[in-house]
Amino acid sequence: MPSPYYSRRKKPSKRANFFGFLALAVCIVVLVFFQGGSLSREKVEAQLKLHSDQLSEWAATNHKESKLSFGDITIAGLGHDTHAIISNVEFALADKGQMETGKWSATTASVTVAAASTLEALVFAMPEPIQVLLNNNLKLTITPSAPIKYYYTDMIKNAVPTQTHNFVLPEQIDFKPVADGDKASQAQPFSIAYDSNPLVRKVVLPASKQRDIEMKFTNFRLIRDEADAVVAPLLLSHYTDQLREDGALEGTYNLEMNDMLLLQANGMMKPYSYAADVSFVQTPPKPIEGDAEGAASIGTTEVAVKSLSLVTNEFNINATGNIFSSTDDALLYGEGTIEISNAASFIGSSLVPMELKPIVEAALVKITGAPIGPETPVSITLKRDSHSPFFIGGKQFEELVTELLGDMLRSQPTITTLPEALPNAQDGAAPYAPVVSGPAGDLPAPPQLEIPPSEPSE
Repeated sequence: MPSPYYSRRKKPSKRANFFGFLALAVCIVVLVFFQGGSLSREKVEAQLKLHSDQLSEWAATNHKESKLSFGDITIAGLGHDTHAIISNVEFALADKGQMETGKWSATTASVTVAAASTLEALVFAMPEPIQVLLNNNLKLTITPSAPIKYYYTDMIKNAVPTQTHNFVLPEQIDFKPVADGDKASQAQPFSIAYDSNPLVRKVVLPASKQRDIEMKFTNFRLIRDEADAVVAPLLLSHYTDQLREDGALEGTYNLEMNDMLLLQANGMMKPYSYAADVSFVQTPPKPIEGDAEGAASIGTTEVAVKSLSLVTNEFNINATGNIFSSTDDALLYGEGTIEISNAASFIGSSLVPMELKPIVEAALVKITGAPIGPETPVSITLKRDSHSPFFIGGKQFEELVTELLGDMLRSQPTITTLPEALPNAQDGAAPYAPVVSGPAGDLPAPPQLEIPPSEPSE
């Protein structure tokens, strides 16, 4: 006898199965196509305006002005493939009032925009090369091995409005600089490469006007002439800033690259470690006290260098100090100290070009007043007051240069022989270089002057 608690279920009919399957299919289609369909031209334009306003605000805090411009916006694709194509995107940056004469700009032919897996985020992709220009003159072309992607999310996190900017970089980016005139030979192309998925993220808290930018690369490589010129197993960079109520921008910056390998002239790699720890306060321009309204204003930037260090197996270099810049002074001023643990090893390293080694050694001897011996430590004080001369180790810079030039002239070799006749430069012959003998001294001889052709006798 069946249990009283048992009730027989009716077997679903084929019609019920059909309508159940149809309802499920409709839900899936709605979810797929509704999300893609939420991307519209208006939404993309609103997002671009938001980014433009953010960039303008950032530029204003740095006494600059910016402009984000673009061409047509086209919506293409269906469902998850729905995306917008923005043509001729350009971001321009210049000092205030200098947009027509000192404009730096970055342009790319197209940027695509798509909705991410969450409706709060948009994905921007840059598949085309990026060109960097100065006053519309090409200076650099950046070509990624795959599209550079940028995710933007606007959300409430821990009850605080938070804007997150995440960049997804391809595994290699090529750089091709362009230089004018005699600097063209220095414009060598290079590339950067690293392990996949490096961290490049910016977080903005609009309410408190705070920004936090963090980068982390593993096995970072700078490639030149198809060979590694720099290899950093780990590169860490962290920047923060906040706009204060008085309009000043204050922040910090830290950089760390341990066991970095640099390619030497002999083809070998040598290890270095580099670290930076600085803070800054940037005060916006204010009218000069006592001047009439509309008169010139002064803005200042103070950088506190807690440590800039370079560590090698042979020597260490560490710099500390406070550096100032002002809109009413064309040069930096402040005071700092550079300490070198082993000056001889530093001079002998590849960081000092061969042709400059004797000059650097002579300068250090002039500054310290003592010869450079094995493992000699050196401490150099740099100081300049605003609108004043620059001093290095107690010597005025112009005085130091004059002494070095005087030593170079006194150490130049003497002419021992002269040819019977000097070639005539007007006939296209090369200027005469005297035949010399004897040691060149501790400093290189200055460049030989051209000797004019002798006057023909009447």
